[in-house]
Amino acid sequence: MAVCGVLVGTFLLQANLALAQGTTADELTSQGAALLREEQLEDALDRFRGALDARPSDPALEFNVGLALFRLEQSEESLGPLERAVAHPPSASNARFFRGIA
Repeated sequence: MAVCGVLVGTFLLQANLALAQGTTADELTSQGAALLREEQLEDALDRFRGALDARPSDPALEFNVGLALFRLEQSEESLGPLERAVAHPPSASNARFFRGIA
């Protein structure tokens, strides 16, 4: 699980740096990342889905949704968002990893 934590931390940092536009999606993503770190997975998923609603074509947000679903042990449901996240170079390797173990 330590590797999972490192990958998640690295990706969330990349995602936060990449999100420079759309304050609403950025705020929701930041809130979701904080909730994910606190293991409040359902609330994190809600924030990530809200961010994705505000910015539907963002593969980094798809990764966040997929990761939250994976952490909630909803592996099959996590596959769709993780598949879409593979198209995003900063998240592709992490998305492939979680897709592979989902």
